[in-house]
Amino acid sequence: VSLEGGHGAAAAFGPMAEELGVAGAKVVAIAAATYGLIAGGLLGGPLAKWLIDRHNVDIKASKEEIYIQPTAQDIEEEENLFSSFDFLKMLALVLVMMALGSFLSGKIKEWYNFSLPGYVGAMFVAVVFRNINDHFPLVKIRSKAIDLISDVSLGLFLTMAMMSLRIWELYDLAVPLIIILALQTVAIFLLGAFLLFPLLGKDYDAAVMCAGFMGHGLGATPNAVANMGAVCERYKVMSHKAFLIVPLCGAVLIDLVGLPNIVWFINYLTK
Repeated sequence: VSLEGGHGAAAAFGPMAEELGVAGAKVVAIAAATYGLIAGGLLGGPLAKWLIDRHNVDIKASKEEIYIQPTAQDIEEEENLFSSFDFLKMLALVLVMMALGSFLSGKIKEWYNFSLPGYVGAMFVAVVFRNINDHFPLVKIRSKAIDLISDVSLGLFLTMAMMSLRIWELYDLAVPLIIILALQTVAIFLLGAFLLFPLLGKDYDAAVMCAGFMGHGLGATPNAVANMGAVCERYKVMSHKAFLIVPLCGAVLIDLVGLPNIVWFINYLTK
């Protein structure tokens, strides 16, 4: 959970696991997420460099031009700053999605005896709303205002999560945790180097995506983007394909597939 979803998933699923009888789950989850954030950022670049040197990869990106036509709303948001009223509207929209998601999670627990973290229900409600809103505009989405809300919320959330940690609970779990994290790190490295790189074509784009995979497989999507940016800056060649595929898979597709699997396994294994 921690190495797939970062601190957000760790702090959400940790209390859920504790409620199901796993003592100290939140502390372990946050500690593992912190390790993943550091390791994912440190190992992505070296992995890409090793792959490029080992396979004598030509330093050139795909010639395919990847261009997303900006919408009128995107152009307007780039040219104009949002107002305080826009901020309040987006905050109200986020709170509504959270309330509906919490209600949905509660009903699923009541009807099917299936535990869900609060944010999972909110995420799916938001996905459904955004897709409907894109086709039948109901609310004008201000991305910059939502980004500001997410930045402030994440900062407060991480501060509260770290302050509430009981580090002494890791005493009896330190050795197993170190072994698990070491094995996970080796597994992600081997998957990226010997499976993912050949499958993606053994070219420069593949090496950049492997750096992103290392960042996301141990940390989170920002790690992946930072790793890929560092590799592209090192070799002075931008991989547009990597910057399109990795954030899309990491920030959207993995959540849609991974979180339901995690929830199912937690509920199944604790029965």
